[in-house]
Amino acid sequence: MNIDHAITTLSRGIEEIYRKQLEIAEQRIYGNLSMPERVKRRTGHLRDALAARRFSVSRDGQGVRTTADVPLYLRFLDMKRFGNHQIYNRQVYGILYHQVLNRIKYGFTDEMAQQIRDELIRAGAYLK
Repeated sequence: MNIDHAITTLSRGIEEIYRKQLEIAEQRIYGNLSMPERVKRRTGHLRDALAARRFSVSRDGQGVRTTADVPLYLRFLDMKRFGNHQIYNRQVYGILYHQVLNRIKYGFTDEMAQQIRDELIRAGAYLK
């Protein structure tokens, strides 16, 4: 897996995090409020921030760097006192570390095995 493929895979994963967080916000945060409460209490900042999906994935001197703009209070929404919405930690760690990292890690392994196989074939070795 080359670096460009890793960047693409990581970008898709981050977009999935934003999509899932917006879905949770719509269902668990905004969906639990009655219409008068929504009008009175909702500012829409969370929805706007998650819908905007402001992030970047770029090459760095040491690999790949990712930055994302999210409201500071998003992490507090995971605390029981604020609703335990499972909107931040479960999404970030679940999607990035369990899905994206595995795609990058095992995709790299498969590509390396193919490159080694190709080099051996070019060198005259016979592989089944």
